[in-house]
Amino acid sequence: MVKLVGRPRRERPIDRVNYKLDSGIRCMFKDFIQVKRFTEGMAVEKAMLQMMSVDRLINKNQELTYQSIEQEIERIWIELNQDEE
Repeated sequence: MVKLVGRPRRERPIDRVNYKLDSGIRCMFKDFIQVKRFTEGMAVEKAMLQMMSVDRLINKNQELTYQSIEQEIERIWIELNQDEE
C-alpha cells in the first residue's frame, strides 16, 4: 500500500528559501499581513518592490511620493516580466 504524504508538487518552478526574522520584525510583519490581507509571499514581494523603487528614486534625486513610488514599482514589474520572456 502506497500513501502520499505532504503537499503536492507544484507544476511551476520555484526557488525555495528559508529565512529567519527577528521576533519583533516578524510580529510587525504578521500585523502588516493581517491589515493588508496579504499572504506572506505577497507581502514579501510588495516590500521588496517598494524598497527597490524607493532606492531607485533616491538615486535619481526624485521626490518620494506615493504616486512616484507606485509608478517606479510598475516599471520594475515590467522589467522583471520582460526578463522572464
